[in-house]
Amino acid sequence: MNQLKYIFFIIYLFSIIHCAPLKAEKGHIQGRVFSLETNKPLPGASVRIERTAFGAIANKNGLFKIHSVKSGNYTLIVSLVGYKQKKIDITIPANDTVFIECFLEVQAIQTEDIIVSASKRVQLVQEVQVSVSTISSSELMDRNITKLDEVLGYIPGVSMNGDHISIRGSSGFAFGIGSRVILLLDGFPLLSGDIGDIKFDAMPIFDINRIEIIKGAGSSLYGTNALGGVINVITKEPLEQGIFKIRTFAGIYTKPTYEQWEYSKNLHKNWGFEAGYSKKINRFSLNASASYIEDESYLLYNDSRRYNIFSKMKYDFGNLLTIGISGSISSNDKADWVYWHSLDSATRPPSTTDQSIRINSDKYMLFADAVKIFDNNNFMTIKSGIYATYFKNTYPQSHTDYRQSDANAFNNELQYNSKLFREVLLTSGINYTYHDVKSHIYGNCYQYLLSLFEQMEYQPISSVTTTAGFRIDYEQSSSAKSHLEFSPKIGATYQLDSNHILRFSAGRGFRSASIAERFATVNFQGFKVIENPNLKSEVSWTFEIGGNSNVNLGFMNLSSDASIYYTRLFDLIEPTFIAPSYDIIFNNITNARIYGIELSTKGFVSGMFGFETALTLMEPKDLSKDETLKYRHQILWYNKILVPLDWLEIQFEYRYMSKVERIDEELKFQVKDYDARVPIHILDARFLLRGKAFNLPFNIAINTKNMLNYHYTYMVGNLAPTRYIGLQIETML
Repeated sequence: MNQLKYIFFIIYLFSIIHCAPLKAEKGHIQGRVFSLETNKPLPGASVRIERTAFGAIANKNGLFKIHSVKSGNYTLIVSLVGYKQKKIDITIPANDTVFIECFLEVQAIQTEDIIVSASKRVQLVQEVQVSVSTISSSELMDRNITKLDEVLGYIPGVSMNGDHISIRGSSGFAFGIGSRVILLLDGFPLLSGDIGDIKFDAMPIFDINRIEIIKGAGSSLYGTNALGGVINVITKEPLEQGIFKIRTFAGIYTKPTYEQWEYSKNLHKNWGFEAGYSKKINRFSLNASASYIEDESYLLYNDSRRYNIFSKMKYDFGNLLTIGISGSISSNDKADWVYWHSLDSATRPPSTTDQSIRINSDKYMLFADAVKIFDNNNFMTIKSGIYATYFKNTYPQSHTDYRQSDANAFNNELQYNSKLFREVLLTSGINYTYHDVKSHIYGNCYQYLLSLFEQMEYQPISSVTTTAGFRIDYEQSSSAKSHLEFSPKIGATYQLDSNHILRFSAGRGFRSASIAERFATVNFQGFKVIENPNLKSEVSWTFEIGGNSNVNLGFMNLSSDASIYYTRLFDLIEPTFIAPSYDIIFNNITNARIYGIELSTKGFVSGMFGFETALTLMEPKDLSKDETLKYRHQILWYNKILVPLDWLEIQFEYRYMSKVERIDEELKFQVKDYDARVPIHILDARFLLRGKAFNLPFNIAINTKNMLNYHYTYMVGNLAPTRYIGLQIETML
C-alpha cells in the first residue's frame, strides 16, 4: 500500500512540475451583454474564455469584468438560458483593457449549453465527445419539481427503476442499494457511504441553476459508480442585485379509476413552500434557501414530510483565489412500506403492515472548495467535505424488522488543469474517499478508495479535438480483498462546419460493491438479506459514435443529435434468491450487452410553437442466460410541445416507455400480482402565466401530471403516481 501511494505521488508531482506556470504580460476584459430584441441588459449572462478557467457573470446592468488574463488571442463564450449562445473572437492587449458589447438573440427552445462535467472544464455541449443532456432551472420550476428523481424521467434515454437511475439501460432494480450513476453537487459526490445510493430529497431544488447528464461510462474522471453515467447538479451564482424568491404550491391527487382502490372519501394533498435569497457584495457572494413539503400521497399510509436547508458562500480574495463553502441539512419522515397488498388493493399496503411505524432519514452535507488561477494556462481546484446520512425506523431495537444505519462519506480531491501549448490541455488529479459506517444491519464497516486521474486533450487542427485519459483506483473494504481498477478513455470530435459536428468515444466504467451489498443482514417486508463480502466490482465498456447539427430553414431553427452506442457489462451485481428459503444475496452473476440508437431534435416554427422529440431504442441482453436483461425498457420516447403567447405559455409533454419484459420471478412468493406491468404512457399539461408581461413580480403555473390518469407500476408491486393537479406561484423581490 505504501508503494502504491508513492507511485501515485510521483506521477502526480511530475504532472504538476511539467505544467508549472510562467510569468507573462496580462490584460483585462470588460463588456456588456444585451438582448438583441429589446436592447436591454441581460443580468446573469455567463461569459467564459474558451479553454481556460477565466469567466464572469454579468451584473444587473449587464456589465462583466475579467481581470489578469495573459495577452493574446482568445474566444469568448457568452450564454444565458432562453438565448442563443454566442462566440466572440477577441485579442487581449498587454497591460491594457479590451471592451466588448455582446447582443444575444432570444431562443424559445434551448439548443446550446455550456458543459463543465464531461471533461471537468468549461466547453460547449456540441464539442463534448459523449452524449449529454441538460435541464435548466426554469424547466424545474415550470414542472413544479420538488425532488430530483421527479425530473429525471423527462431526460432522453433515462428511466427510473424505483430509486435507481437507468441511463440507456445501465441499471435494473436492486432494492434501492447501489447506484450505477454518480451524483454530484457542484462537482462534489453525494452518494451515501453505506448503501451507495442517491438521496433525491437532499438536493436544494430551489438553488439549482442547471443539471448536466453525461451518458455512458465516466470512471476515467469520476471513478466508482460512474459505470452508467454522471449527473452533476450545479447551483446558481448570485448577482450584485440581491434577489429574494418565494415559491408556494398546492395540489391534489384525483380519485383512482377503480372503485376498489379508493381508501378514503377525501382528496389527498401535496403542498409546500420554498424561499431563497442570493446576493453578491463586492467579493463576497451568498446563496441560501429553505423548503418544506408535505405529501399525503395517493396511497394509503405513504405520506411524508420533509425539509431542506441549503447555503453556499464564496469569497474572492482578489489574487485569482476563490474559496467557497457549501452546506445543507435535510430530513424526511415517511411511512415504511414498499409492496402493495394486491392488484385489487393497489393503493394499500399488505394487511400485516404496522401503520404506526415510520422511517426517519437525515442528511448533512458540508464541503469547501478553493480555486487558484495561476495564469490563463494553469489553475488548481481543491475540494474537501463530508456527506453524512442517518436513517432508522421506529421499531424497538429488539424487533427483527428494526433497521438503522449511520454513514459518513469523506471526499477529498486536488485537480490541476494546465495548457501545455495552445493545442494541448492537461487535467490531472488525485482523490481520496473514505466511508465510515456504524449500522444495525451492516455492522461497523469502512471502505476507502485512493485514486489518480489524468486526461490530455489535443487539438492538432481547429476542426479536430482528441482526448485520451485514464484513472487508477485502489479500493479496500472491511474484511474484503483490496483491488485496483484501471479506467481508460479515448474520444474525438470533428467539426464539419460551424453547424455540424461528429463525435466518437470509448471508455471503461466500474462500480465497487457498496458496504450494504457486501455486509447487509436485514429483514424487510417478508425478505431476508444475507451478506456476501466477496463481491467484485462491476465493469462496463461503452462505445459511441454520434453527431449534432444546427440548421436554419428560414421558418424554423432546428437542432438535432443522433448517436449509436454499445455497452458491454461484466460481473453485474444483482440480488438473487436462494431456494428453498428464498433469502436474498447479492452476487456477481450477470454479463450483458446493450446496444441502441438515440435520436433527438428540437426547434421553433415561425415564432408560433416549439417542439422537442427524442427516441431511444435499445436491445438489452443478459449473456449469462441468453435472455432479455431484467428491468429494462427497450423503447423510451419523449415529446414536448410549447406555445408561447405574450403572457401565457402552454406546454404538453408525452412520455412512453415500453413494457419491461423480464423481472425476478421469485418475487411471486412474497408479492401478490408481482407480474402486473404494462407499457407506460404519461401525458402532462401545464399553463404558465408570465407576470412580467404585466410588470408583475410573479409567475403562476397550473400543472396537470399524468393527465389521463393512466395506471402503471414504476417498480414491482408498487403503483405509480395517479393524476395530480397543482397550482404554483413563484415571486421574485
